[in-house]
Amino acid sequence: MNRSWLASEHRAAYYEFENAFPVADLWLAVACLLALVTLRRRSEQALLWLLAGGGAGLYLGCMDLLYDVEHGILLKGGGGATEAVIVVLTFTFSVTLLTWAWRHRQDLLSPAE
Repeated sequence: MNRSWLASEHRAAYYEFENAFPVADLWLAVACLLALVTLRRRSEQALLWLLAGGGAGLYLGCMDLLYDVEHGILLKGGGGATEAVIVVLTFTFSVTLLTWAWRHRQDLLSPAE
């Protein structure tokens, strides 16, 4: 797959780093999907999946941010701006998910019958 139009960097190490993300991204998507399903079903398991999704997002965001900072990616024009937006959105989504889940934990653990 030619990803050069999306890449912020064109070194082999960058592509190797990005190739490590699909499984982790899939886990994040599965956790968020299960959070949505369990929320709609009013299941107590929703709290678990909300926390799993939020934690996975923070972890991925930290990995991405650290690599970007260590390699000066955020300072590289449009590609760097795209990476910055991705990191900010990932952190915002994850912190929002975790905060909402924590504030509503009692309701999530005692769903209405």
